[in-house]
Order: sequence, then C-alpha cells, then structure tokens
Amino acid sequence: MTCTRCGRFLVPPVAGIDPATYLCPPCASAAAQSAALVPPSSADSASPQPPLPTSAVQDPASSSGWASLLPRSPAPWAFILVLCAFDFAVESLASALINPLFPHTTTPYAARGWPTTILHFTTAVVFVPLFWTLLLAAIIELCRLARLPALICAAIATLALAVADGIHWWPHGLVILPSFALLSFSYLYWRPVSWKHAYWIAVLIFTLYNATLYTHLVMNQIHRNVISAQLTGNPFAWDASSTLFDQSFVARKAGDQKLEFTRLSQAINLYPYNSNYYVSFGLILRDRHDFTGAETAMRKAVSIDSYSWMAWDDLSFVLYDEKRYSEAMDDAQRAYALAYSNDRPDVQKWIDYIHPKLTGTSQ
Repeated sequence: MTCTRCGRFLVPPVAGIDPATYLCPPCASAAAQSAALVPPSSADSASPQPPLPTSAVQDPASSSGWASLLPRSPAPWAFILVLCAFDFAVESLASALINPLFPHTTTPYAARGWPTTILHFTTAVVFVPLFWTLLLAAIIELCRLARLPALICAAIATLALAVADGIHWWPHGLVILPSFALLSFSYLYWRPVSWKHAYWIAVLIFTLYNATLYTHLVMNQIHRNVISAQLTGNPFAWDASSTLFDQSFVARKAGDQKLEFTRLSQAINLYPYNSNYYVSFGLILRDRHDFTGAETAMRKAVSIDSYSWMAWDDLSFVLYDEKRYSEAMDDAQRAYALAYSNDRPDVQKWIDYIHPKLTGTSQ
C-alpha cells in the first residue's frame, strides 16, 4: 500500500483500509500537527471538521504481530538488512539443532587456491541467489494465478525449494527451510509494488546472506598466500594437498579409515613438507598396530617441525606402545616443554602415566 502524500510503499493492502486515503505514520502525524496549528475560520467553527481516517493515524501493519519485527523505515535497504539478520539467526539455529544429528562427509567451504575461491564466492553471491529466487518467484506467481491464499503460496514455494536444495543430503533441506520461508515472505510482502521489485529485494537478501558466509573463503585465501611465501615446495601443490588433508579429517570423523588413509597418502605424495600430514598418517598406522610404520611417520613429522609439541607427544605414544618407556618419557618431556600453557596439564598426565613403567627399566 502506498502513502497518498509521500508516495512511499509501506505495507501490502490491509482489509478495512482504503488505499485512496492511506497515509503513512510520519505523514499522518504531520497532517495532524498542521490541522492543530491552523486556526479555524468562522465557517469552520460553525461545522465540526471530520476526523482523520483511521488509516492516517495508525500504521495498519502495527496491528499485526509480525509487523513489530519489521523496520520502521520504509526504505528497502532497511528491510533487506533486517531480513538478512533474521535469515542468519534462524538458519544458524536450525543448523545447530539438525547437523549434529546427521553427520555429513563433505566440506563445502574447503576452497583452496584463488581460482577455486573466486568460483565458489561468485557462484554463491551472484548465480545462486539469482537462480533460486527466480524459481521461488515462478512458483509463487503460479500459485497466485490459481488464486491460492498468500500463506499457501509461501508454503508451497518454501517446501519445493527446500526439497530441491536438499536432494543430495536431505537434512540440508531442513536447515535451509527457514531461509526459504523468509524469502517467500519477503517476495509476497513487496509483490503489491511489482514482481520485479519483490524479486530483486529477495535476491539482495539472499546475496547479502551468502556474502557473510563466503567472505571467509577470500580472507582465508589471503592468509594462505601470506603463509605460502614462507613454505617449502610448490604453493599450488600445498593448496591441493590441503584439500586432501581436509577430506581425510572429515573421513576420520565419519569413521571411514580407508578413505582417510587414501587421502592422507595422496596429500603426502603431493606435498611431503607438512608435519601434520605425517602425524595423522602415523595415527592411522598406530590404530592398525603398525608401530614401526607409525614411528617412522612421527619421526618424519618432528624432523620437518621440531617445535611441534603434538608431533613429539604422538611419537611418545608410539614409543610407549613399543614398550620403549625411557624414550617415550624423553619425548613426552619435550612435548611438555613446547606445549602451550593450557595444553601442558594433559601432557603432564601422560608423563605421570609413563613414570611407573620406568621402574626397573634400563635407562
């Protein structure tokens, strides 16, 4: 509904309010003040003035519960910011509740290298909002042609997009459901102005939300460029091996040790200069009771980074498994000396655990 005085669009049509006399709250307040300041003429005093219409005194949206959540400013940019904040809040809550119940084995944000980073960011910020919002608008417009109520239109569009987006992993459809519901509401809210107006506002909400999620890819790549200048070997190989290492970590969380072993082997072959790769590889071999291979991997790790307390600590575990308690104690003490203050209590517990084994053991 458009204000007849300033022309600003504020709310969709509301039953009982005549659009021809509607005034937004600021204009209604100004009209009331003007009427109070103008002294009545003799003709005016003879006949009382009719009161201002109800629509001019109160914003019709204020009678609705949801309207109190919307910005008071009629500016579209304020609406976009508020809806984006709601989107981020509800999807974060849905993700926190649903994702732990359904572990997933993919890493959607593990982009490595500028070409991949730019591709992921551009796709998420430009092409994804354009396509999904166009699909949402098409579904809603078809429902409107069928003269379905607005609530039913929004529900159909929300469910259709959630099902389509969760086709590869259905819990993601549940996580994204509140976001599509907010986009449907946004489109229907601004539809009385025009479908193009409603479409672009929904696109901008989607774009701003995705930009907040994917900006860290760009910043992460800038950070990686700074680090890569100090690294040994090919930085492109490092980027590719980092992706493989991330995949091995996800596979370990999912309990897929075979895939973890394969990805770590590929990462080490591609970039054999990262101590963390060898530590993780050594842990797999230790789980397989290949203590000789695990020790070799751990010693390779400490040879690459002799200041890694975790590498020394894990080497101590392997030596303990081999019943070489004296060497295990030495490496545990090195780990304690290198560890951060908040990690030292755990290392000290390990040292205390080894100590009884040294009784009667040759030094």
